[in-house]
Amino acid sequence: MTNIHFQPYDLNIFTKAGKRFVFDVVRKKDVPFTPEELVRQTILHYLMYTQKISPSLIAIERALTVNDIRKRFDVVVFNRQGLPFILIECKSPSVTINIDTFLQGGNYNTKLGATFIWLSNGKSNFVFETETLQVIGEMPELTNML
Repeated sequence: MTNIHFQPYDLNIFTKAGKRFVFDVVRKKDVPFTPEELVRQTILHYLMYTQKISPSLIAIERALTVNDIRKRFDVVVFNRQGLPFILIECKSPSVTINIDTFLQGGNYNTKLGATFIWLSNGKSNFVFETETLQVIGEMPELTNML
């Protein structure tokens, strides 16, 4: 497992017309607040406010085709050359990160070619180097690597 320290980020969660929403800091819009979205927003806050990554280098829920099937990745962080650097797969905290999660990220990465894959349910975080498939023990300072 990868050691990642999430701060107590101030997520803008609110109720509108009886439904819960959270303000997405990258897309700059309100999105339905689900357990998976809590994980995604926590990671986005970590990337922007702890790792100091520009939101212009972050893409969320974009379509890609894998084996003739349209899919959507959760988050991709690009390097300064515009190449995928980290593919992030977010799961609800109630979902265990397992081989199926790893295979999902790996399948998406066959199209993206990111250097790292990060699998998270908010409680467990696994960051793999895609070349060696080794789990990174500590999250490095990403801004120096982009």
